[in-house]
Amino acid sequence: MTMAIFREDGTEHFEFAMPVSVAEAAFTTSPSTVPLVLAKLETPEVQEHLDREWLVGLLERSKKNSAATMLIGRAGSGKTALAADFVARTKNSTWFSIDSSDTDWTSFQRYFRAAIVREKGRSRGRKADRTSEIGYSRSPIELFADVTAALELRGQSWPSVIVLDGIHHLYDCRWFPEFFSFFVASVPHTSHAVMIGRSRPAAPVWRMRSKQVLNVIDEKLLAFSISETRELFVLKGLDRDRAQSVHAATFGRPSEIMAFLESAREKHAP
Repeated sequence: MTMAIFREDGTEHFEFAMPVSVAEAAFTTSPSTVPLVLAKLETPEVQEHLDREWLVGLLERSKKNSAATMLIGRAGSGKTALAADFVARTKNSTWFSIDSSDTDWTSFQRYFRAAIVREKGRSRGRKADRTSEIGYSRSPIELFADVTAALELRGQSWPSVIVLDGIHHLYDCRWFPEFFSFFVASVPHTSHAVMIGRSRPAAPVWRMRSKQVLNVIDEKLLAFSISETRELFVLKGLDRDRAQSVHAATFGRPSEIMAFLESAREKHAP
């Protein structure tokens, strides 16, 4: 079949693609019995940082106006810190830290359902173990149907915020385009998806943005402003006049500024 590929600049070109079903292309492994790594389902603890109310407010507005938000930036740009801060202010949220092992559909769908389907009144370990009883989904559509049915059986609803951290690990998976499109389109109106990645996916993000179902916060917005950098220097007891040169040298990159502040504090420690 012929498939249209849309670029970010709005142009399009066409490629020939064989009609391969997701089930045939990617789901060749049997359900895994390996225990889940529960740390991947916990919101990470982040280093103490400057409260950035305007960025949290931006996420709040995105939550009200769209189904999903993508936080895009290189490592150390502050994506995870922002999402963790947002989640800390939100009730009934869930987190899934994706790594390279989750490119296998068997692994991904187990963790995804474990993040979404949670039993009340039990430890996280028991929740994750119980989700393995739901079964194995062979496609994204089937996964969403199975998860929704499991939630209904337990009298639960979808989490208000669903964070998928490290989603860039999945971009090369043959099943990812179907999952991504279906995920953004199927997030209940009472929920919001936050997807954290180091780059944009090949999927037509611009089209989703034009339909106001997806918002994107990129590295330029995540960078510290010069005023925020000065405020950090004051909070850390350092000369605020040095903030401008450090900001220029780091381009406002949060991880580099925080590393400089930590180094400077150690040098001045008694």
